[in-house]
Amino acid sequence: MLLEIEPAGLVAAQLIADALYLTEDARAYVADAIGLLVRHDWSGRVPAGSNETTVFVKMSTTERVWTVSEAAA
Repeated sequence: MLLEIEPAGLVAAQLIADALYLTEDARAYVADAIGLLVRHDWSGRVPAGSNETTVFVKMSTTERVWTVSEAAA
């Protein structure tokens, strides 16, 4: 079974990842017309290390690093 989570932001994603013992798989920097974003991806099996039926969890969110207007200032 797969569960995909779309948290409301980086802080929420980090709290969920910690609670579910997910590991951050990837971090990618992406530029757009507004500035620079960092995309964070987490995944893991819940419950980890269990003989019970597990759920594979995937979660990702973006974090705004800076905007073009901030860089120009």
